[in-house]
Amino acid sequence: MELGPIFRRLRTTAFCCIIGVSFVWTILFCVDLFIRWDNSDIAQRNLVVVLVIVNAITVVILPILLIVRFRAWLDAIRLIFLIFAHGATALAYTLWFPFVQCPNATSADQVAVCRVFSMFILIASWINPGLLLAYAICLAVAVNLYYRRGVSSPNSEMQDEEKNNDDANTLDTARRPSVLPIMTPPPMGAAPLMDRSSFSNSRVGSSEITTHVSHASRHLSIDIDDGLAAKTILCIYNERFASFIRTFV
Repeated sequence: MELGPIFRRLRTTAFCCIIGVSFVWTILFCVDLFIRWDNSDIAQRNLVVVLVIVNAITVVILPILLIVRFRAWLDAIRLIFLIFAHGATALAYTLWFPFVQCPNATSADQVAVCRVFSMFILIASWINPGLLLAYAICLAVAVNLYYRRGVSSPNSEMQDEEKNNDDANTLDTARRPSVLPIMTPPPMGAAPLMDRSSFSNSRVGSSEITTHVSHASRHLSIDIDDGLAAKTILCIYNERFASFIRTFV
């Protein structure tokens, strides 16, 4: 699905801004935890830790969205997850903010500083949800305009991919030669097949050749039998002549 070069540039710019803001907030929240670990209560520390985790996840997910192939529905699913994570954390911190406490603050200045840091965290927690929500609205508008230009349904992207795969499989099947020789068409310029008369003539010729070969083999077997009989008779006469000579000796 291609939404045009302008949308791609806006998408890359928005993601880079969100990644940069999330990275900065991750560092600042970690510094805040390190500096004010003893001057904040347990609820505030837990909420700040959750903010650090959510911003770190955002820094990891958005570059992946820039690298992989763009799909509107996958982009929407990941955006919904990020908006829900950032929005839920920011809402929880907002609801807790009126009850913020600075247990180790001993002076009014320390309490004021604690309040300023808490206000900073509150404002920072709502920046990323606002940016993500603005990008989600732009994505919805761009997809709507894309489908109004001539695409029939939102599922056309997956249908196009399936159609391309089917076309590729059909092309491979057409290029693959058949197993049976009779199913394979003759190449261009090949000699035509024999007609029925030539085929019958060839059958007659082959039958005549077979007849001559059978007669020749029969004569050969007769000659071989006559030769064996002559040799047998000669051997018998030789034995009788030898016995006759022995009687006189």
